[in-house]
Amino acid sequence: MRKMVEEEFGAPCIVEDSVRAIALAQRCVAPASNLDDFVYIDVGMGIGAAIVLNGNLYKGSGGGAGEFGHMTVEENGPLCCCGNNGCLEMMA
Repeated sequence: MRKMVEEEFGAPCIVEDSVRAIALAQRCVAPASNLDDFVYIDVGMGIGAAIVLNGNLYKGSGGGAGEFGHMTVEENGPLCCCGNNGCLEMMA
């Protein structure tokens, strides 16, 4: 998708999930604009977070940093769309 958009518009494109994109926007225009390090938490249709360290989005080695909605909180809980059981997102 990124390549297709770049070719169509002749400009760089970044594809990111909504929570991480919102965190980056907060860094530009909101109360977080003067912060180099913060965690943005979003509770809506799901539960997610984005971590900003030294002014940059932190994704972790596997790309899942901030995805605490898929943290197991009840071992035998209901099946989540991610394939795990008992995710926080399923309990909220």
